[in-house]
Amino acid sequence: MKKVLKMCVGIDCAKDELVCCLSELYEDMQIRNVDIKVFLNKPDHFPKLLKWATSKAEGFQNLIYVIEATSVYHELFAYYLVDQNQKLSIVLPNKIKYYRKSLDIKTDNDKAASIGIAEFGLVKTLEAWKKPSPIFRHLRELLRERIQLVK
Repeated sequence: MKKVLKMCVGIDCAKDELVCCLSELYEDMQIRNVDIKVFLNKPDHFPKLLKWATSKAEGFQNLIYVIEATSVYHELFAYYLVDQNQKLSIVLPNKIKYYRKSLDIKTDNDKAASIGIAEFGLVKTLEAWKKPSPIFRHLRELLRERIQLVK
């Protein structure tokens, strides 16, 4: 049996849903997509996603979550994961885009995006995301509100 080196949940965030792909990297550098599942992007559904991922990971200790930073839709879930002491990296969309282009992937839907994000998380060494100070979060919310008012 091949040894699993790394497991990653790649999450494509949208306003209403989180499309998640759990993938694993083996010692022979092969990648296997374990499962793909869609959850509502609502705080009461976050524990279900976490339970799904941890049950599929079967006790694997170094499970990481990788989220593509799309607008503000990922923020609530990111804060939830960090509050639950989970390993999380937030990646800029252009990095995922160019990684997927390098693999010559033509399919562009939420499922394919979550697979690409998971694979990106497996092959790259990513920085852990840390919650910003509450004052910065509040300031960002005020700036977004100001931009909306100006528009």
